[in-house]
Amino acid sequence: MDNKVNPIEQTPEENLNDMLAGCFKPAGLTRNEIVQICTDCINVADYTIGLMTIADMIVDTLSDTEFAREVYKKAEGVVHDIGDYYFLGMSILKKLQDVEWGMELLYKAEVIADENPDAVEYMFLAEVILESTSDKKRSIDLYRRAEVLAIEFDEIQMLADSVFKNLKDREWGQKLLEKAIEKANENPNSHDYWSLAEMCFIYTGDKVRSRELYEVSEKWANSKEEYELLAVSVKDHLHDFEWYRELKKKLNEVA
Repeated sequence: MDNKVNPIEQTPEENLNDMLAGCFKPAGLTRNEIVQICTDCINVADYTIGLMTIADMIVDTLSDTEFAREVYKKAEGVVHDIGDYYFLGMSILKKLQDVEWGMELLYKAEVIADENPDAVEYMFLAEVILESTSDKKRSIDLYRRAEVLAIEFDEIQMLADSVFKNLKDREWGQKLLEKAIEKANENPNSHDYWSLAEMCFIYTGDKVRSRELYEVSEKWANSKEEYELLAVSVKDHLHDFEWYRELKKKLNEVA
């Protein structure tokens, strides 16, 4: 075992924490030992994510979907927020391939989101559904709801990034990117413009527009960290070594 940790000698709470941290090591354990450890962990887990993690472990190490199903049921029984529905639905779709049950949980998450509409919640749900079911039509509907609600810079930027990355919709992503730039103009700071320049370069390849945004970012830069981010970006993305040297000089001049 890594670091000489023996799960057999640990408490259920310690093993559960290892499972949650992704560092539980079942190698070298017998099937019966793994079953016993999982059973003991179930007895101390009283929240959805803990139980879901144990169920995931049962599928991954024992390939026992019936045992796992029982634990997922327990996890569903103690759901208390929208995030629990998200993650449990994803797990059931991925580990059990139970589309009906998984989608039922994601639908419940959507109902909760509708009760208190939030741009980030809709965006996250759209990502989950697209990743778990490839239901692009439903995801687009949720992204559109998110767009209506996105008013803060962080919300608009996150939405633009998600649309670019997950929907591969360049036109819509660019529209959101420009909206994020307009929002950044209301409260300008170096990091926001730098992050927008990064997004522009990565998703559109538009070096001219990226350069413009990096230039605005430099205008507002006043810390070593900001100059360092800019220097690395103009070197790696724009291959502008003269500008890179100028930024490194300014970085060294900052108190």
